[in-house]
Amino acid sequence: MKVKLSSRVSAPLSGLKDTSAIRTVSRAHVIAWRKDMETRSLGAATIRRKLSALSSLFDYLCERNAVAGNPVDGVKRPTTNNNEAARPPWVMRRHGGRWRPLPRIR
Repeated sequence: MKVKLSSRVSAPLSGLKDTSAIRTVSRAHVIAWRKDMETRSLGAATIRRKLSALSSLFDYLCERNAVAGNPVDGVKRPTTNNNEAARPPWVMRRHGGRWRPLPRIR
């Protein structure tokens, strides 16, 4: 099976000699790659995106019976602060560069 890898997932798989070697990738390899990205000071969202891309690749390969399992499953991903809970849209609105409460409806 020939799979073209995107640049997001090619880095952890770049040391593989041929496509059959992808079956040897383990959870420990993925964790080591995640730690390497953390030491290179990549952002949490970037690391999550790269792990997600790698997980999608292994899900695809699992569906095609090319690998037995997804080594990314169970690997903890860094948390991101997306401020969703900080400013719920039904409570606050942006007005003139500041967040203000919505007017009360009587």
